[in-house]
Amino acid sequence: MQRVLRTSSVMALIGAQLASGIGYADSSPPEQWTLSRIIRRASENSADLKSLEKEVLRADHTAEQAGKWDNPEVSLDAGPKSISILIGNVFDASIRQNIPLFGQKSIEADIGRNNRKILETDKNIRAVSVRHQAARLAYRLAAVLEQVKHIGHRREKLQTVAQYLTTRPFASPSQFVEKNLIQNRLREIEEKFLAITASKEKVWHELNVFLNLDAAITPEMPWLTNPKELNREKLWDQVRSRNLELFRQNQLIEAAELSIAKAGKKGYPEVRIGAGYSEQNVELGERSYVGILELSLPIVDRGGYARQAAESQKDAETYRLEQKRRELLAQFEQAWAELTENRKRIALYPVSLVNELESAMSKAEINWKKSLVPVTAFLELESQVHEQAVRVFDAQTAYVEALSRVWLLAGLDFQPEAQ
Repeated sequence: MQRVLRTSSVMALIGAQLASGIGYADSSPPEQWTLSRIIRRASENSADLKSLEKEVLRADHTAEQAGKWDNPEVSLDAGPKSISILIGNVFDASIRQNIPLFGQKSIEADIGRNNRKILETDKNIRAVSVRHQAARLAYRLAAVLEQVKHIGHRREKLQTVAQYLTTRPFASPSQFVEKNLIQNRLREIEEKFLAITASKEKVWHELNVFLNLDAAITPEMPWLTNPKELNREKLWDQVRSRNLELFRQNQLIEAAELSIAKAGKKGYPEVRIGAGYSEQNVELGERSYVGILELSLPIVDRGGYARQAAESQKDAETYRLEQKRRELLAQFEQAWAELTENRKRIALYPVSLVNELESAMSKAEINWKKSLVPVTAFLELESQVHEQAVRVFDAQTAYVEALSRVWLLAGLDFQPEAQ
Protein backbone atom coordinates (compact mmCIF):
# COMPACT_ATOMS: atom_id res chain seq x y z
CA MET A 1 0.00 0.00 0.00
CA GLN A 2 2.86 2.38 0.74
CA ARG A 3 4.32 1.59 -2.68
CA VAL A 4 1.05 2.56 -4.36
CA LEU A 5 0.83 5.74 -2.35
CA ARG A 6 4.43 6.64 -3.26
CA THR A 7 3.70 6.07 -6.96
CA SER A 8 0.63 8.30 -6.81
CA SER A 9 2.65 11.02 -5.15
CA VAL A 10 5.32 10.80 -7.84
CA MET A 11 2.67 11.09 -10.56
CA ALA A 12 1.16 14.10 -8.84
CA LEU A 13 4.61 15.69 -8.50
CA ILE A 14 5.31 15.14 -12.22
CA GLY A 15 2.02 16.76 -13.10
CA ALA A 16 2.71 19.75 -10.84
CA GLN A 17 6.17 20.20 -12.33
CA LEU A 18 4.76 20.06 -15.86
CA ALA A 19 2.07 22.60 -15.09
CA SER A 20 4.48 24.99 -13.36
CA GLY A 21 7.27 24.47 -15.89
CA ILE A 22 5.16 25.45 -18.86
CA GLY A 23 3.83 28.57 -17.23
CA TYR A 24 1.39 29.15 -20.07
CA ALA A 25 -1.53 30.72 -18.22
CA ASP A 26 0.73 32.86 -16.01
CA SER A 27 2.53 34.38 -19.00
CA SER A 28 -0.65 35.25 -20.92
CA PRO A 29 -1.36 38.95 -21.28
CA PRO A 30 -4.59 40.09 -19.65
CA GLU A 31 -6.03 41.40 -22.94
CA GLN A 32 -8.51 39.37 -24.92
CA TRP A 33 -7.02 37.97 -28.08
CA THR A 34 -9.96 37.70 -30.44
CA LEU A 35 -9.68 36.28 -33.93
CA SER A 36 -9.89 39.73 -35.54
CA ARG A 37 -7.17 41.06 -33.25
CA ILE A 38 -4.86 38.14 -34.00
CA ILE A 39 -5.36 38.57 -37.75
CA ARG A 40 -4.76 42.31 -37.52
CA ARG A 41 -1.61 41.83 -35.44
CA ALA A 42 -0.28 39.22 -37.89
CA SER A 43 -0.84 41.56 -40.84
CA GLU A 44 0.80 44.51 -39.11
CA ASN A 45 3.88 42.52 -38.01
CA SER A 46 4.58 40.54 -41.18
CA ALA A 47 8.11 41.27 -42.37
CA ASP A 48 7.23 39.59 -45.68
CA LEU A 49 4.43 42.08 -46.30
CA LYS A 50 6.63 45.01 -45.40
CA SER A 51 9.32 43.80 -47.80
CA LEU A 52 6.76 43.35 -50.59
CA GLU A 53 5.44 46.86 -49.97
CA LYS A 54 8.96 48.15 -50.55
CA GLU A 55 9.23 46.03 -53.71
CA VAL A 56 6.02 47.59 -55.01
CA LEU A 57 7.37 51.06 -54.22
CA ARG A 58 10.64 50.23 -56.00
CA ALA A 59 8.74 49.00 -59.09
CA ASP A 60 6.61 52.16 -59.04
CA HIS A 61 9.70 54.38 -59.09
CA THR A 62 11.32 52.19 -61.75
CA ALA A 63 8.26 52.54 -64.01
CA GLU A 64 8.28 56.31 -63.60
CA GLN A 65 11.99 56.40 -64.37
CA ALA A 66 11.54 54.25 -67.50
CA GLY A 67 9.08 56.81 -68.94
CA LYS A 68 11.43 59.76 -68.52
CA TRP A 69 13.09 61.29 -71.60
CA ASP A 70 16.86 60.99 -71.87
CA ASN A 71 18.88 63.98 -70.77
CA PRO A 72 20.05 66.34 -73.57
CA GLU A 73 23.67 66.14 -74.61
CA VAL A 74 25.66 69.38 -74.80
CA SER A 75 28.98 69.70 -76.56
CA LEU A 76 31.42 72.65 -76.26
CA ASP A 77 34.70 73.02 -78.16
CA ALA A 78 37.00 76.04 -77.97
CA GLY A 79 40.64 76.73 -78.69
CA PRO A 80 43.24 78.50 -80.86
CA LYS A 81 43.42 77.87 -84.59
CA SER A 82 46.13 78.83 -87.03
CA ILE A 83 46.19 79.00 -90.84
CA SER A 84 49.72 79.59 -92.11
CA ILE A 85 50.87 82.64 -90.21
CA LEU A 86 47.36 83.61 -89.15
CA ILE A 87 46.27 82.82 -85.64
CA GLY A 88 42.82 83.07 -84.17
CA ASN A 89 40.22 81.30 -82.03
CA VAL A 90 37.48 78.74 -82.72
CA PHE A 91 34.33 78.09 -80.67
CA ASP A 92 31.75 75.35 -81.33
CA ALA A 93 28.64 74.54 -79.31
CA SER A 94 25.86 72.04 -79.93
CA ILE A 95 22.95 70.43 -78.11
CA ARG A 96 21.18 67.15 -78.98
CA GLN A 97 18.03 65.55 -77.60
CA ASN A 98 16.57 62.05 -78.21
CA ILE A 99 12.90 62.28 -79.19
CA PRO A 100 10.88 59.06 -78.59
CA LEU A 101 8.46 59.61 -81.47
CA PHE A 102 7.46 55.97 -81.92
CA GLY A 103 6.56 55.07 -78.33
CA GLN A 104 9.81 53.47 -77.18
CA LYS A 105 9.70 55.26 -73.85
CA SER A 106 5.99 54.75 -73.30
CA ILE A 107 6.29 50.98 -73.82
CA GLU A 108 9.13 50.87 -71.30
CA ALA A 109 6.91 52.70 -68.83
CA ASP A 110 4.03 50.29 -69.54
CA ILE A 111 6.32 47.32 -68.88
CA GLY A 112 7.40 48.91 -65.60
CA ARG A 113 3.81 49.55 -64.56
CA ASN A 114 2.86 45.97 -65.40
CA ASN A 115 5.74 44.70 -63.29
CA ARG A 116 4.47 46.91 -60.49
CA LYS A 117 1.00 45.34 -60.81
CA ILE A 118 2.51 41.84 -60.62
CA LEU A 119 4.36 42.76 -57.42
CA GLU A 120 1.19 44.34 -56.03
CA THR A 121 -0.62 41.06 -56.71
CA ASP A 122 2.21 39.15 -55.00
CA LYS A 123 1.75 41.39 -51.98
CA ASN A 124 -2.01 40.79 -51.97
CA ILE A 125 -1.52 37.04 -52.26
CA ARG A 126 0.87 37.10 -49.33
CA ALA A 127 -1.40 39.38 -47.29
CA VAL A 128 -4.40 37.08 -47.69
CA SER A 129 -2.21 34.06 -46.99
CA VAL A 130 -0.84 35.60 -43.78
CA ARG A 131 -4.35 36.33 -42.51
CA HIS A 132 -5.49 32.79 -43.27
CA GLN A 133 -2.42 31.20 -41.68
CA ALA A 134 -2.90 33.28 -38.55
CA ALA A 135 -6.58 32.28 -38.36
CA ARG A 136 -5.82 28.59 -38.82
CA LEU A 137 -3.05 28.60 -36.21
CA ALA A 138 -5.20 30.57 -33.76
CA TYR A 139 -7.97 27.97 -34.01
CA ARG A 140 -5.44 25.16 -33.74
CA LEU A 141 -3.91 26.72 -30.64
CA ALA A 142 -7.32 27.25 -29.05
CA ALA A 143 -8.25 23.61 -29.77
CA VAL A 144 -4.98 22.32 -28.32
CA LEU A 145 -5.49 24.44 -25.19
CA GLU A 146 -8.95 22.92 -24.73
CA GLN A 147 -7.44 19.46 -25.08
CA VAL A 148 -4.75 20.37 -22.54
CA LYS A 149 -7.49 21.46 -20.17
CA HIS A 150 -9.45 18.26 -20.78
CA ILE A 151 -6.47 15.92 -20.31
CA GLY A 152 -5.40 17.84 -17.23
CA HIS A 153 -8.87 17.36 -15.78
CA ARG A 154 -8.83 13.65 -16.57
CA ARG A 155 -5.42 13.35 -14.95
CA GLU A 156 -6.65 15.02 -11.76
CA LYS A 157 -9.63 12.66 -11.66
CA LEU A 158 -7.45 9.57 -12.04
CA GLN A 159 -5.03 10.86 -9.42
CA THR A 160 -8.00 11.24 -7.07
CA VAL A 161 -9.13 7.71 -7.88
CA ALA A 162 -5.63 6.36 -7.30
CA GLN A 163 -5.46 8.16 -3.97
CA TYR A 164 -8.89 6.77 -3.06
CA LEU A 165 -7.67 3.22 -3.68
CA THR A 166 -4.78 3.66 -1.25
CA THR A 167 -7.24 4.43 1.56
CA ARG A 168 -8.87 1.00 1.46
CA PRO A 169 -7.70 -0.88 4.58
CA PHE A 170 -8.11 -4.45 3.28
CA ALA A 171 -7.37 -4.82 -0.38
CA SER A 172 -8.81 -7.91 -2.04
CA PRO A 173 -7.07 -9.48 -5.09
CA SER A 174 -9.58 -7.77 -7.39
CA GLN A 175 -8.92 -4.43 -5.71
CA PHE A 176 -5.19 -4.97 -6.17
CA VAL A 177 -5.78 -5.45 -9.91
CA GLU A 178 -7.91 -2.31 -9.94
CA LYS A 179 -5.02 -0.35 -8.45
CA ASN A 180 -2.68 -1.58 -11.17
CA LEU A 181 -5.20 -0.75 -13.90
CA ILE A 182 -5.66 2.76 -12.56
CA GLN A 183 -1.91 3.31 -12.23
CA ASN A 184 -1.32 2.09 -15.78
CA ARG A 185 -4.01 4.40 -17.12
CA LEU A 186 -2.58 7.28 -15.11
CA ARG A 187 0.79 6.70 -16.76
CA GLU A 188 -0.88 6.81 -20.18
CA ILE A 189 -2.62 10.06 -19.28
CA GLU A 190 0.70 11.58 -18.16
CA GLU A 191 2.22 10.61 -21.49
CA LYS A 192 -0.71 12.18 -23.37
CA PHE A 193 -0.34 15.30 -21.28
CA LEU A 194 3.34 15.52 -22.20
CA ALA A 195 2.52 15.08 -25.89
CA ILE A 196 -0.32 17.61 -25.97
CA THR A 197 1.78 20.14 -24.03
CA ALA A 198 4.59 19.79 -26.55
CA SER A 199 2.05 20.20 -29.35
CA LYS A 200 0.73 23.34 -27.69
CA GLU A 201 4.19 24.88 -27.54
CA LYS A 202 4.85 23.97 -31.16
CA VAL A 203 1.61 25.58 -32.40
CA TRP A 204 2.20 28.65 -30.27
CA HIS A 205 5.67 29.22 -31.71
CA GLU A 206 4.28 28.78 -35.25
CA LEU A 207 1.64 31.40 -34.53
CA ASN A 208 4.12 33.71 -32.84
CA VAL A 209 6.13 33.90 -36.05
CA PHE A 210 3.27 36.13 -37.24
CA LEU A 211 2.47 37.84 -33.92
CA ASN A 212 6.01 38.48 -32.59
CA LEU A 213 4.95 38.60 -28.94
CA ASP A 214 7.08 38.13 -25.82
CA ALA A 215 4.52 35.97 -23.99
CA ALA A 216 2.08 33.27 -25.00
CA ILE A 217 -1.61 34.10 -25.43
CA THR A 218 -4.93 32.34 -25.07
CA PRO A 219 -7.02 32.93 -28.21
CA GLU A 220 -10.71 33.69 -27.78
CA MET A 221 -12.09 31.74 -30.73
CA PRO A 222 -15.74 31.67 -31.87
CA TRP A 223 -16.39 27.92 -31.93
CA LEU A 224 -18.58 26.79 -34.80
CA THR A 225 -21.83 25.23 -33.58
CA ASN A 226 -24.08 24.98 -36.62
CA PRO A 227 -22.20 26.05 -39.76
CA LYS A 228 -24.41 26.78 -42.74
CA GLU A 229 -23.85 25.13 -46.07
CA LEU A 230 -22.36 27.55 -48.58
CA ASN A 231 -23.73 28.09 -52.07
CA ARG A 232 -21.34 25.99 -54.12
CA GLU A 233 -22.05 27.53 -57.53
CA LYS A 234 -21.85 31.08 -56.26
CA LEU A 235 -18.61 30.33 -54.47
CA TRP A 236 -17.10 28.67 -57.54
CA ASP A 237 -17.97 31.75 -59.58
CA GLN A 238 -16.08 33.83 -57.03
CA VAL A 239 -13.11 31.47 -57.25
CA ARG A 240 -12.97 31.76 -61.05
CA SER A 241 -13.33 35.54 -61.06
CA ARG A 242 -11.30 36.52 -57.97
CA ASN A 243 -8.58 33.91 -57.55
CA LEU A 244 -5.35 35.85 -57.14
CA GLU A 245 -3.13 33.21 -58.73
CA LEU A 246 -5.22 33.33 -61.92
CA PHE A 247 -5.13 37.10 -61.80
CA ARG A 248 -1.34 37.05 -61.53
CA GLN A 249 -1.04 34.61 -64.41
CA ASN A 250 -3.09 36.93 -66.62
CA GLN A 251 -0.70 39.72 -65.69
CA LEU A 252 2.23 37.56 -66.85
CA ILE A 253 0.46 37.10 -70.19
CA GLU A 254 0.04 40.88 -70.38
CA ALA A 255 3.76 41.25 -69.66
CA ALA A 256 4.55 38.96 -72.58
CA GLU A 257 2.26 41.01 -74.84
CA LEU A 258 4.12 44.17 -73.82
CA SER A 259 7.42 42.45 -74.66
CA ILE A 260 6.01 41.69 -78.12
CA ALA A 261 5.09 45.35 -78.55
CA LYS A 262 8.55 46.41 -77.34
CA ALA A 263 10.21 44.10 -79.88
CA GLY A 264 8.08 45.68 -82.62
CA LYS A 265 9.50 49.10 -81.77
CA LYS A 266 12.92 47.93 -82.98
CA GLY A 267 11.68 48.43 -86.56
CA TYR A 268 11.36 52.19 -86.07
CA PRO A 269 14.33 54.57 -86.16
CA GLU A 270 15.52 56.45 -83.14
CA VAL A 271 15.29 60.19 -83.68
CA ARG A 272 17.65 62.82 -82.32
CA ILE A 273 17.33 66.54 -82.96
CA GLY A 274 19.66 69.34 -82.06
CA ALA A 275 21.15 72.71 -82.84
CA GLY A 276 24.71 74.03 -83.17
CA TYR A 277 26.64 77.26 -83.27
CA SER A 278 30.17 77.75 -84.58
CA GLU A 279 32.40 80.84 -84.60
CA GLN A 280 35.99 81.45 -85.68
CA ASN A 281 38.14 84.56 -86.28
CA VAL A 282 41.33 83.21 -87.85
CA GLU A 283 41.24 85.04 -91.18
CA LEU A 284 37.78 86.41 -91.45
CA GLY A 285 35.20 86.32 -88.75
CA GLU A 286 32.76 83.49 -89.44
CA ARG A 287 29.63 82.42 -87.68
CA SER A 288 27.39 79.50 -88.52
CA TYR A 289 24.14 78.15 -87.15
CA VAL A 290 23.04 74.58 -87.82
CA GLY A 291 20.06 72.38 -87.10
CA ILE A 292 20.67 68.68 -86.43
CA LEU A 293 18.45 65.73 -87.28
CA GLU A 294 19.90 62.26 -86.65
CA LEU A 295 18.14 58.99 -87.43
CA SER A 296 19.22 55.45 -86.67
CA LEU A 297 18.74 52.97 -89.50
CA PRO A 298 16.93 49.79 -88.33
CA ILE A 299 18.39 47.62 -91.08
CA VAL A 300 20.39 44.90 -89.32
CA ASP A 301 18.32 44.50 -86.13
CA ARG A 302 14.57 44.91 -86.50
CA GLY A 303 13.69 42.92 -83.37
CA GLY A 304 12.51 39.80 -85.20
CA TYR A 305 14.04 37.27 -82.84
CA ALA A 306 13.03 39.29 -79.78
CA ARG A 307 9.44 39.30 -81.03
CA GLN A 308 9.46 35.53 -81.61
CA ALA A 309 10.89 35.00 -78.13
CA ALA A 310 8.17 37.18 -76.60
CA GLU A 311 5.45 35.37 -78.57
CA SER A 312 6.77 32.02 -77.33
CA GLN A 313 6.72 33.40 -73.79
CA LYS A 314 3.12 34.48 -74.23
CA ASP A 315 2.16 30.99 -75.46
CA ALA A 316 3.94 29.42 -72.47
CA GLU A 317 2.15 31.71 -69.99
CA THR A 318 -1.19 30.96 -71.69
CA TYR A 319 -0.65 27.22 -71.27
CA ARG A 320 0.27 27.82 -67.63
CA LEU A 321 -2.98 29.72 -67.18
CA GLU A 322 -4.95 26.75 -68.47
CA GLN A 323 -3.02 24.42 -66.16
CA LYS A 324 -3.69 26.69 -63.18
CA ARG A 325 -7.43 26.66 -64.01
CA ARG A 326 -7.42 22.86 -63.97
CA GLU A 327 -5.46 22.73 -60.72
CA LEU A 328 -7.78 25.33 -59.22
CA LEU A 329 -10.83 23.22 -60.03
CA ALA A 330 -9.22 20.15 -58.43
CA GLN A 331 -8.24 22.13 -55.32
CA PHE A 332 -11.73 23.57 -55.02
CA GLU A 333 -13.40 20.16 -55.38
CA GLN A 334 -11.10 18.70 -52.73
CA ALA A 335 -11.61 21.61 -50.33
CA TRP A 336 -15.37 21.51 -50.88
CA ALA A 337 -15.52 17.76 -50.15
CA GLU A 338 -13.52 18.25 -46.94
CA LEU A 339 -15.71 21.21 -45.98
CA THR A 340 -18.88 19.16 -46.42
CA GLU A 341 -17.45 16.20 -44.49
CA ASN A 342 -16.23 18.28 -41.55
CA ARG A 343 -19.44 20.29 -41.35
CA LYS A 344 -21.19 16.97 -40.68
CA ARG A 345 -18.48 16.02 -38.18
CA ILE A 346 -19.23 19.17 -36.20
CA ALA A 347 -22.85 18.06 -36.03
CA LEU A 348 -21.68 14.66 -34.70
CA TYR A 349 -19.19 16.17 -32.26
CA PRO A 350 -20.48 19.57 -31.12
CA VAL A 351 -18.49 21.56 -28.57
CA SER A 352 -21.30 21.05 -26.03
CA LEU A 353 -20.50 17.32 -26.08
CA VAL A 354 -17.40 17.87 -23.95
CA ASN A 355 -19.42 18.95 -20.90
CA GLU A 356 -21.80 16.03 -21.40
CA LEU A 357 -18.87 13.62 -21.48
CA GLU A 358 -17.33 15.11 -18.37
CA SER A 359 -20.66 14.85 -16.56
CA ALA A 360 -21.02 11.20 -17.58
CA MET A 361 -17.51 10.52 -16.32
CA SER A 362 -18.23 12.11 -12.95
CA LYS A 363 -21.34 9.94 -12.51
CA ALA A 364 -19.39 6.83 -13.47
CA GLU A 365 -16.75 7.68 -10.87
CA ILE A 366 -19.37 8.02 -8.14
CA ASN A 367 -20.98 4.71 -9.07
CA TRP A 368 -17.59 3.00 -9.25
CA LYS A 369 -16.79 4.13 -5.72
CA LYS A 370 -20.12 2.60 -4.67
CA SER A 371 -19.03 -0.65 -6.38
CA LEU A 372 -21.94 -0.31 -8.81
CA VAL A 373 -19.62 -0.08 -11.84
CA PRO A 374 -16.59 -2.36 -12.41
CA VAL A 375 -13.24 -0.69 -12.88
CA THR A 376 -12.87 -2.07 -16.41
CA ALA A 377 -16.09 -0.35 -17.47
CA PHE A 378 -14.99 2.82 -15.71
CA LEU A 379 -11.65 2.86 -17.54
CA GLU A 380 -13.25 2.01 -20.86
CA LEU A 381 -15.61 4.96 -20.44
CA GLU A 382 -12.69 7.17 -19.46
CA SER A 383 -10.86 6.17 -22.64
CA GLN A 384 -13.91 6.85 -24.81
CA VAL A 385 -14.52 10.20 -23.13
CA HIS A 386 -10.97 11.24 -23.96
CA GLU A 387 -11.22 10.09 -27.58
CA GLN A 388 -14.58 11.80 -28.09
CA ALA A 389 -13.33 15.08 -26.61
CA VAL A 390 -10.32 15.02 -28.93
CA ARG A 391 -12.62 14.44 -31.91
CA VAL A 392 -14.73 17.44 -30.94
CA PHE A 393 -11.83 19.84 -31.40
CA ASP A 394 -10.33 17.92 -34.31
CA ALA A 395 -13.65 18.45 -36.11
CA GLN A 396 -13.43 22.18 -35.39
CA THR A 397 -9.88 22.59 -36.68
CA ALA A 398 -10.49 20.35 -39.72
CA TYR A 399 -13.55 22.40 -40.68
CA VAL A 400 -11.63 25.65 -40.23
CA GLU A 401 -8.78 24.33 -42.40
CA ALA A 402 -11.21 23.37 -45.20
CA LEU A 403 -13.15 26.63 -44.88
CA SER A 404 -9.92 28.60 -45.01
CA ARG A 405 -8.83 26.84 -48.19
CA VAL A 406 -12.15 27.59 -49.88
CA TRP A 407 -12.03 31.28 -48.96
CA LEU A 408 -8.38 31.47 -49.93
CA LEU A 409 -9.08 30.03 -53.38
CA ALA A 410 -11.67 32.78 -53.83
CA GLY A 411 -9.12 35.43 -52.81
CA LEU A 412 -11.21 36.31 -49.73
CA ASP A 413 -10.27 36.77 -46.09
CA PHE A 414 -11.18 34.17 -43.49
CA GLN A 415 -14.85 34.65 -42.53
CA PRO A 416 -16.05 32.35 -39.74
CA GLU A 417 -18.88 34.76 -38.90
CA ALA A 418 -20.39 34.02 -42.31
CA GLN A 419 -21.20 30.57 -41.04
